[in-house]
Amino acid sequence: MKTFVDTGGWLAVIVQPDQYHEVGVLHYEALIRRRERLFTSDYVLDETVTRIRYDASHATAVAFLDVIAEAERSGALHILHVDNAVWQAAEVLFRQYHDQDFPSLIAPVLCLCSRQERTKYLDLTSISSCSASM
Repeated sequence: MKTFVDTGGWLAVIVQPDQYHEVGVLHYEALIRRRERLFTSDYVLDETVTRIRYDASHATAVAFLDVIAEAERSGALHILHVDNAVWQAAEVLFRQYHDQDFPSLIAPVLCLCSRQERTKYLDLTSISSCSASM
């Protein structure tokens, strides 16, 4: 199984005062033990580093970047990049679902997830299947 980790998931794992920290750490450790392939995006990492920097500290944000770099080097994490094609598809998706209450950042994530077979979406405020028809 593959899991896309969104900002809320990373924050829950890294930021101790986060309301989902305990469950986040347990869930992350279980994913690693099962050797599930983790995915995230450059947009998510940018948002996460910024939030950690302001919600915790610069040192915590740097430590997070080190964890991400090691996870990518080890093959446990794959960072997906929002290129022009993904952005254009995301814009179409965002415009199409005007009745849905999700932030604009989720549209590129859904487009990236749609490229991955059987991908769970993890933000720890909700865990659900990630799918989009493109």
